[in-house]
Parts: sequence; C-alpha cells; structure tokens
Amino acid sequence: MNKHERELYFATLEESLLKGGAAFSEWCILIAKSIYISFINEADLATIITSVACIETYFKSESPQDKNKSLMQLINEADSLSEEEKYQLHILRKYRN
Repeated sequence: MNKHERELYFATLEESLLKGGAAFSEWCILIAKSIYISFINEADLATIITSVACIETYFKSESPQDKNKSLMQLINEADSLSEEEKYQLHILRKYRN
C-alpha cells in the first residue's frame, strides 16, 4: 500500500472499531499517535512494537492490580476477549518478542 492507501485503511479501521465511545488514558493516546505515524510511513516493525505497547498499556490501565502482570497474563485473563482474539493477540505478542 502507498501512503494514501495506508491512511484510508487506518481511517476505515478507526471508524469501524471505535463505536460506542471509548475512553483511553493519555499515555495510550500518545502511543496510538506513534502507531499511526509508523503505519502511514511504512515502518511496519515499529507499528507492531508500538501497537503491542499500546495494547499492554490499555490492559494495565484498567485496574491497579494489573500493573505488575505480564502481557500474557493480561490477555489470558481478559474476559471481554473471545478465544480467537486472545489467540491473535498472543501471535502479535510473539512477533513483538
């Protein structure tokens, strides 16, 4: 994809995934901006690494007792995720490692 196609793809995903209002910590928002910049500029490895950091930050910000848990634990304990979503996140986590 070229830069314009990546921008359209990102905008389409954002529109479809952020329905119903979502609240994120300021740190998650800052990381998400880095993800956007990395993705648009075809820095795919940076996109993967920062995406996983954002996911982990989001999970850890949900509850004070989650701050010391590993990403693997956070994914496994996430009740709001389906088994398929957990599987996909574990694949993404492995890429990051």
